[in-house]
Amino acid sequence: GNNIGLERFFDYQNQTLNWDNFGHGYMSLAEATASTQQVVAGGIPHTKLHRLNEYELVQVARDAVQGVGLNLMLAGGCGVGALVGDEIRSAAAAVPARLQDTD
Repeated sequence: GNNIGLERFFDYQNQTLNWDNFGHGYMSLAEATASTQQVVAGGIPHTKLHRLNEYELVQVARDAVQGVGLNLMLAGGCGVGALVGDEIRSAAAAVPARLQDTD
């Protein structure tokens, strides 16, 4: 559903919060990483990941890391489905190096 408040999980005794930041009314990754010391995992649209090409995935990743703290782990929001094939897995593996590219 929408309007799920991530802040209600900040007092949980875990180190990572997996967050789908694409829903209506959801806290952004920048807001989430600024609001907790826990690692926030998210930034990749898990419902669309299987349709992204490498270029699109890198753009999504670049957008995700803008303005966030060091406590971000790029990941599929709530999870990554079985529709993700070898091509997108290879593209995902290339993202860290591509984020360092200045081109």
